[in-house]
Amino acid sequence: MKKSFFLLFVLIMTSSICFGQFRSKVEERFELTSIAFMLAGAPEYNQCGIRSYERDIRDWFGKYETDKSIEFMRKLNREHAIGHNAISSVAARLQIKDGIVALHPDYTLAYICKEVDTRWTEPLLAEYIAMLNRFYKKSRFAAFYSDHGELYRVAQERMDSLLGTEATDWFERFYGEALTEKVPNTYISLVNGSSNYSLGKGGVLIGLYDDESGLPNPNSYTLAPLLHEWGHHFTAPIIRKYWPQMEKAAERIAPRVEPAMNRIGYSGAWTMTVEWLNNLFANMYFKGRCTCIWGSSGWTGATISWIISMRTANVTPISRISCLRSWHFSTTSRSSSTSYIGTSKRPIRSLRTSIRLRGRTLRDSTGSRSRFRTG
Repeated sequence: MKKSFFLLFVLIMTSSICFGQFRSKVEERFELTSIAFMLAGAPEYNQCGIRSYERDIRDWFGKYETDKSIEFMRKLNREHAIGHNAISSVAARLQIKDGIVALHPDYTLAYICKEVDTRWTEPLLAEYIAMLNRFYKKSRFAAFYSDHGELYRVAQERMDSLLGTEATDWFERFYGEALTEKVPNTYISLVNGSSNYSLGKGGVLIGLYDDESGLPNPNSYTLAPLLHEWGHHFTAPIIRKYWPQMEKAAERIAPRVEPAMNRIGYSGAWTMTVEWLNNLFANMYFKGRCTCIWGSSGWTGATISWIISMRTANVTPISRISCLRSWHFSTTSRSSSTSYIGTSKRPIRSLRTSIRLRGRTLRDSTGSRSRFRTG
């Protein structure tokens, strides 16, 4: 009997170690910036998946749509193409303290404009933060945020429950580095709907949809963008390491997909290549987990898959990248070998995979579908 209790204790503690560190959170700075750009009319911030929350936002903040602060954000979006992850990446480096929105003291305007997102200039960023602070105070945002504490709590608890079902140790087996070392925070946005963002060293920001009762409902469809955004923290350093070998071929391929990328806020050969590798490795996770992949109508973690071709002349073998627009994929193991992923010196088993197209939409057992995009 004592032995049984001991084994049970070990099992519980092991599960706690594997999953206990992964806790989601809703944070005021992300809700603030997303709501501000919702009011400014940015399309990617006008797809709120929690219908009751959207109604509350419109009721509370609707009268501020013509305020000077929101007009400035509208100008940023329309005249300077500032939107998508340019907003979330700055939000991750803000702080709200004593009722004041300001840049976190660990960062400078120059650093953000040069190292985080070059769409920003120092004058634009400084004015943006000032206008954000104006909107925060004038709209009594803190009161709105406090009033919705219970909704945020439900979102966090449900997301934490979902996180506890996933084999997060796969990342260490595959990349040689633990997920907790690379992704410190998993943030939830109740505004962003199908838009999801990697925040660099700050973590990831994941949008949610509601269920029939109107409550936030993270489910199996949430895993795809979540795994994609987690993966960025591992795949970007890999591309950075091998970019000199891949850049020439990537620059040749990028113009072919640039229009499609631009329509959803992406651009450039670097971004194309990072998304390709990240999608491929995310698919490897689902293959190992024997998980069926979702369907959608946009370019998401599963809708664009990039495959390395090793048989093309005139470019180095690793450099030729071809594009497939795919919705539902299946992977078939051809061979396996021992290799290294990322910067780790630990060997992992890698698989060459082939991807077959199987149609545009996959419904789950309830007949529902999910839409999302990743960044």
